[in-house]
Amino acid sequence: MSEFTTPNGKKVATYVEPGTSMFKVKFIPGGELPVELSGLYTSSNFADRAIQAYIAKQEKPKGKSDKEL
Repeated sequence: MSEFTTPNGKKVATYVEPGTSMFKVKFIPGGELPVELSGLYTSSNFADRAIQAYIAKQEKPKGKSDKEL
């Protein structure tokens, strides 16, 4: 389905839960999902919005400033 990348470089995707018509979210290739992304979604749109909201709340990785180099 849809695939997104977090600011830390992790891939997050939606998929259809087998045996249902519901959608779920997972990290690719795997990992523990945060509470705000766990659960079932009735449409891929709702799952995508949840992922986008999660990514928006994540801190951007801080690069080294010129002084630290």
